[in-house]
Amino acid sequence: MKIFYFYIVAFSLILIGCSPTYKISDFSSKDKFYEDFNKSANEKAVKVTLSNDSSFFISNGAAIVNDTLYSPKEEIKSGIKKIALSDTKGINYTNQSHTTALIVLNDGESYQAEQLRGNRDSIEFSFTKTITLKDVTSINDIKNISYKNHWLGVISGFIGGTIFGIIAGVIAIRFTPLNFNTVGNSTYYAGTNYTPAKIALSSCVILGIAYGWIKGFNYTYQFNP
Repeated sequence: MKIFYFYIVAFSLILIGCSPTYKISDFSSKDKFYEDFNKSANEKAVKVTLSNDSSFFISNGAAIVNDTLYSPKEEIKSGIKKIALSDTKGINYTNQSHTTALIVLNDGESYQAEQLRGNRDSIEFSFTKTITLKDVTSINDIKNISYKNHWLGVISGFIGGTIFGIIAGVIAIRFTPLNFNTVGNSTYYAGTNYTPAKIALSSCVILGIAYGWIKGFNYTYQFNP
């Protein structure tokens, strides 16, 4: 039984602390790796860890264009635009059908583009916002970039807290004195007192949810080991 409890506790700890890491080798090409990162890190608070192990945060998302990390500043606009391909610095597609993309111009202006229609020497698209990108640092200087999904952390924290709560409840029942009633000269068993077990279960669930929200479900993109 002790071995069973050990495995349950180990599983719940792994569940709460799980943190997927993505590497370039996990994708068919470096461009696909960058494309997945740009889509995932869009509008999220990210932590950038440099090769010297120093780190900093970017609160409004990040994007990679031509091996350079940028911090976006958004301006809400909309319209249809046609530009020459010679005026583009980079086109980073955000879906497999290549109908949406982050388009960066030579002057630093960029667009979150949709419904792309390309010609031999130009590209036309509709957009809902323009994005001014600020050059942050070269990818060669970055060790990894990570961000948290707090709601997934809540789910894993709830599951882990429930598992701990069940174990704590079983232990509480085992150490709870038996409940007997006496009527006249007769004493009879009046049932198990489950109140300590309920308190233990609810406390563990609440603590698990709080811990899961704070810790979050961490996603890491590793650039340079």
